[in-house]
Amino acid sequence: MKSSKKIAMLLAAVAFTACNTDLKITDPNAPDTNRAVSNANDVAALIGGSINYWYVHSQETEPGEAFAVMADALTSSYGNFGMRFNSNEPRIAYNNTASSGDAVVAHNPWVWNYAALGQANDGLGALSRGVKITDGTTDVTDEYEAIGHFIQGVTLGNIALIFDKGFIIDENTTIPAPATFSPYTDVSKAAVAKLDMAIALSTGKSWVIPDNYITAINMTAPKFAMLANTMAARILACTPRNAAENTAVDWAKVGAYARKGISAGTDAYDFAPIGDGGNNWYDDGKAYQEYASWMRVDMRIIKEMDPTQPVEFAGCTAPPKATSLDARLTTDFTYYATIPFSPARGCYHFSNWAHERYFSVGWGSDNPFVGPEMMILQAENDLLIAESDVRTGGDLNEAATLINKTRVGRGNLAPVSAATGTAGLLAAIQYEQDIELLNTGAGLQFYDRRRIDGLQPQTPLHLPVPATELETDGLPVYTFGGPDNPNR
Repeated sequence: MKSSKKIAMLLAAVAFTACNTDLKITDPNAPDTNRAVSNANDVAALIGGSINYWYVHSQETEPGEAFAVMADALTSSYGNFGMRFNSNEPRIAYNNTASSGDAVVAHNPWVWNYAALGQANDGLGALSRGVKITDGTTDVTDEYEAIGHFIQGVTLGNIALIFDKGFIIDENTTIPAPATFSPYTDVSKAAVAKLDMAIALSTGKSWVIPDNYITAINMTAPKFAMLANTMAARILACTPRNAAENTAVDWAKVGAYARKGISAGTDAYDFAPIGDGGNNWYDDGKAYQEYASWMRVDMRIIKEMDPTQPVEFAGCTAPPKATSLDARLTTDFTYYATIPFSPARGCYHFSNWAHERYFSVGWGSDNPFVGPEMMILQAENDLLIAESDVRTGGDLNEAATLINKTRVGRGNLAPVSAATGTAGLLAAIQYEQDIELLNTGAGLQFYDRRRIDGLQPQTPLHLPVPATELETDGLPVYTFGGPDNPNR
């Protein structure tokens, strides 16, 4: 619960000054997985409530802020949220010890995703035992089955994208079960299979998910199927850890999902739950990413928009103010003369630019967490279709048209065309991923840079299973990144 800016900033200050403290906080919103429910209303609430739990915790500061700086999309020298040490240059290994101040970077998304998955599994288990959910006299059990399988898909998808391996569990898994890990590739396949089930249960249906389960989106069954398709496309595209794996992706399949995604047809929409002031619907990661006192745009991004800019300040001295043919430098970014970061922690953290396209939901706003909180843009889905076209030798004219929707429509840049060629179109796609999709889905810039070998050398390609889990299972603690793990 984020009830007040003052409290949140106080807690953040405590975290900054005591960043090496192993802080354990009970989440009052955590699902009650001990309830073996049999009442239909309880099952509906359990499954329906999992949407909020997935959304809020997918957009959290862990690992969102660490991944943003590891991707050189954003920058910060503060010790909070794993930002300082995971942005070190040269890169160092992720500190996977339970006592580390950065332990939350891996621990929190591991716990949150498996909590949401457990919530969905419990609900689906009840449905498999014969519980029926009705809306008046109408049987809507298939609606909740669709939601449950969707949550299975997106939480397993998060595990596949964030970690090197994970547990594949569903409503049919007996708990406790032996601790058997599956590699991220298998977890990703399982995630997409669950989304396929959600799509099948949503396609051609007429139900609407109640607003108390997903706020102010009017989530009809067709729109829900579109969201599941986009998430399947994202997971497939973002799973690769390097360029070779990216080339091996079934890009035709990515395109097939994306063509049925949230940018398709007359019902196209951005997936942007409406913030309620921080009570239940909020994007805490974005709140810090859009607050200039906490995070700035990495100079790598600014140099993309203005090639005359350096990727790093020389001697902590600011270069001349950037200019760009891209109109978004003016509309989405804000220049600040002062920089809040310590030179002692590295001039590579310095930047005069903040991203404030979504300023209204950030801590700098007088009334944060109000209004639409952009998590998945139509533009992301369009770019997945475009990339599928390019990588499969498909319709380059379509690819160019989709790229130009934001490149020209928002950036006022010169349009690309089929004549731009495969390499040029891929470069244009990657540019739009960096600029147009910045500060939307948590971790997205990291996943997109990772799969094209775009991360700095020795950057971890994923997080290890957190030490807390490994120690509980009696397994050795391991990690990735740094000079001892240069390719992982």
